[in-house]
Amino acid sequence: MPTMSPARKTRSMAPARFKGGRRSPNVGVAQVHKTYSETFNAQILALQLDQEDPIVSAANERKRIMTMFADRESVKEDSRAAQIFKNFPTELHEKIVKFLPHDRDVASYMLICKSSGSAICDFVWRMRFEEKYDLPRLPTGSSKPDTGSLALQYRCRQLVLSQYTTFNVNRIGGRIDDKVRLALIRKQQNCLDLLKDLLIESDARIVEENGIRKVSGQNIDVIRNMVSYVGEGSHVDILDAVLCTSHRYHKYDDIGSTYCSDTLVFVIQLALTPLSLDPSFATQPVAHFDLSQSQVYATAKTQPVFVGKYKQYINALWLLNCVNHFKFHLKTRGDGLLSQEYYDLEPHLRPQFWTGLLKSGTQVLKRHWKGAHGFVNLLDLDAIRDDRGRIRDIYQDDGDDALNYQDFVLVFDEQNFPSKKWPEDWDHELCSNPYSHPPAQTGTHIASARSSPRKRRRIEEEEITKPESMSFYGTAGDINGNGTAFMYGQIHSLPEQHGIPGFQRIVMKRFGFINDMINPDRCYNYEGCVFPGGTIMAGRWWTTGSDPTHDSTYSGPFLWWSCEDSVEEDLPAPADDIIELARLFMG
Repeated sequence: MPTMSPARKTRSMAPARFKGGRRSPNVGVAQVHKTYSETFNAQILALQLDQEDPIVSAANERKRIMTMFADRESVKEDSRAAQIFKNFPTELHEKIVKFLPHDRDVASYMLICKSSGSAICDFVWRMRFEEKYDLPRLPTGSSKPDTGSLALQYRCRQLVLSQYTTFNVNRIGGRIDDKVRLALIRKQQNCLDLLKDLLIESDARIVEENGIRKVSGQNIDVIRNMVSYVGEGSHVDILDAVLCTSHRYHKYDDIGSTYCSDTLVFVIQLALTPLSLDPSFATQPVAHFDLSQSQVYATAKTQPVFVGKYKQYINALWLLNCVNHFKFHLKTRGDGLLSQEYYDLEPHLRPQFWTGLLKSGTQVLKRHWKGAHGFVNLLDLDAIRDDRGRIRDIYQDDGDDALNYQDFVLVFDEQNFPSKKWPEDWDHELCSNPYSHPPAQTGTHIASARSSPRKRRRIEEEEITKPESMSFYGTAGDINGNGTAFMYGQIHSLPEQHGIPGFQRIVMKRFGFINDMINPDRCYNYEGCVFPGGTIMAGRWWTTGSDPTHDSTYSGPFLWWSCEDSVEEDLPAPADDIIELARLFMG
């Protein structure tokens, strides 16, 4: 544990706060006003000109699709120039269309003559779907995707991608009326539904480009194009709008669990964390760092990582604050305590997307991980919790010892560390099996601070299938970088969160040593959430033997990400020593 230093406060840790948004301390008011004027006026005009949702109803949907992609029946007579194409066989038309880069070019080609219009059938749009997107998951009993369904899905997706959408409600606040605001809400929902489908159906793989290994896939490439400022279509600011998407969840004790329907945007942003932490994306100043700091150092009573009778719902808002906290330290040059080291990392050692399809159920984690922990000294921790979200100051994280990178190795070994032998004392201390020992329900273990009593009862009475649990052991560098720590943990799957599979709950015990003896001052407990795909986890650590719900407990956030080949030595300490220590606890 780092040496406790006197209370330190600084206002230079994060961008200054101002009414209606945030800005970098180096950006003047005039420059901000100029940026707003040049950027947002055109975007607000786009909203005002296009208030109707592209998929409000089946009738509107068909009308919009046929307008954009041209109805073959609209070609009544062939022009003289079109006579050249009149006798082309259908196969030749289809081959020509393959060389047309844009959908609007295909639509124009359909208007050349009746023959070209008739040749552009659902099969053509299916081909374009397969060129741009990963194939969707097949319904039970289906052997191949339906051509008509893929064609319609392609057209709808392209319409959503072509529309302007913003998630940062602070930027446009009073500059739009209620009618435009309602249209914006519908556009946001369409965008979220599209991103959700793209994430669920993503089937990426590892490729090597110019000697650099990266995760690449058709759906991932579409998402990267959506959230970047380059390429076709409208830019979607969902990554830059983290914690700016709603005015509802800005209180210290607000719990944004996935039981609430309006938290889908939080879950999507969590799933997009690999892009959020990518230096090439989400390049705007980190918003609401002060709010994130106050929440990540809150107790488990005020801000639990999970809610529900069986801890089956993630507190998506708290996890998003956790990611946002580390995003500031990793990506904000100068003020971020880890930024220099983070930018020096090779790209394949930074957070990456998953490969393959998302799966439900308990899954084995990758072996090699990197991560960081957030610490403040005890005096600052007391001040943060006493402020209860009033955010009088931004506090200095103890970066000299705590906020540094550490390598971790996790090993799933049922033969030497069987899941059924998980020590009972650890089970009670970590609530590793909430299905056998449901945690006591408190006033904060609810969907949100505004949930009705009826909704709270539904959460508490809900019964779900007990998932499989897996045990693992591993090693880590000591918190101060001195020696090696042993780690033991359990993991189990969570139900789908807003329809997205792959979330898991993880708990761990960490033992630090001094002179080959366990050092009680360097022993920590962990509770966290593994994000879909199993490449990133975030959560809370606290000192062993303490209650994480008490104000006096020393605790903070952690963020880990998987990165193969991140350590030179597989297990820094002999595996026999780790297993032998585990057997002492297993009895």
